[in-house]
Amino acid sequence: MNKESSKASLHYARKANQLAKRALTTFDEFLSTFVRTPGQQNSQKPRKFAEDEIRPVMLAHFYSARLHSRLITVNPNEYIRNITRSLAEYRIVVSIVENHVQYHPRSPVQNAEELKIARDMCNLLPVRLTRLARGEPIAAVNA
Repeated sequence: MNKESSKASLHYARKANQLAKRALTTFDEFLSTFVRTPGQQNSQKPRKFAEDEIRPVMLAHFYSARLHSRLITVNPNEYIRNITRSLAEYRIVVSIVENHVQYHPRSPVQNAEELKIARDMCNLLPVRLTRLARGEPIAAVNA
């Protein structure tokens, strides 16, 4: 019976990863619709978003970050890469909202709960990455 539950767990892990990767692809495709115009391609400045664009873009990056941190893997290096990508996405959330608020100081997106969580994760994930790089055990790896 233990062998059967192990097979079931492996099946569900694969299925969860497959669905998460499909969602990540969908978020990437959505975000690609917001690419810079040809004249702005090499600009170092963050892209400006309209008030009706900022929340969907922020949420796409936020959920991408969350999904990257939830991918199930047994390889520690792959897990570190996933957490690093998650951190990068959370930093993008903070960056695009802070840039947006500079031009739209009364924007309601600055009070979004997702932004608060993204800021917290930008502080917490580097600590987790350092501990993982040192090989320290972490109680719940996929928490």
